[in-house]
Amino acid sequence: MSAWLVHTDEGTVLIDTLYGPFMDKLVADIESTGTALEDIKYVLMTHGHFDHVGGAAFLKDKLPNAKFVMSEGGWTEFLEAAEASKGTRRELRGIEKDVVMKDGETLEFGGNSFTMIETPCHTWGTSSYMYNVQDGENTHRAITIGGLGLNAIEGPTQVEAYIESVDRVAALIAEAGENVEVHLTTHGFSNNLEETRALLEARGAGEPNPFIAPDAILKQVAGLRAGAVARLAIENEK
Repeated sequence: MSAWLVHTDEGTVLIDTLYGPFMDKLVADIESTGTALEDIKYVLMTHGHFDHVGGAAFLKDKLPNAKFVMSEGGWTEFLEAAEASKGTRRELRGIEKDVVMKDGETLEFGGNSFTMIETPCHTWGTSSYMYNVQDGENTHRAITIGGLGLNAIEGPTQVEAYIESVDRVAALIAEAGENVEVHLTTHGFSNNLEETRALLEARGAGEPNPFIAPDAILKQVAGLRAGAVARLAIENEK
């Protein structure tokens, strides 16, 4: 899984928190970018699964100026999961519900625009975020799709919502809309993140940035849709 830092003119935004054994490394990686923990002003969380919000309680104590953000559905599944996990080997520490964003709502912060899109695919409370990223002097619209897997499906209605969600993401990329060109994924294996990062490091002067790849995002989303259509057929046969 991945977490992302987005620097703005007024402070830094962190997307997702990771969990448990990765927390010390996350903090070290943040500091290695020259980012002071007190400069992080928002933590945007995608959904309530432990690998995405499990570090929230840890970070709450270390980020004194940060507000934690999620959809209403995301907060509900996070806090319910935390309550259900008490006393288990994988206990999820919850935090008090903080900022709630709604579908289509935009957080204007530090010269950037962070837009939440509710994408109830991976879980009912999953959200994705769109925001601007810089490549030198050029600005590009990026998306972090909040959930990709079909491993938390409760039935055909949720699979139908998954299909609607990926269709909505595809429209944001392929049509005028938001002109999304970059996918900063929550799970690197889903779109060859490490390979793309290696290409970026080897990039020569004047060569294109490998992360700017709207066609690759559309291909990934089409694959997600195909998997969901196949899963829907299975769910409808139950």
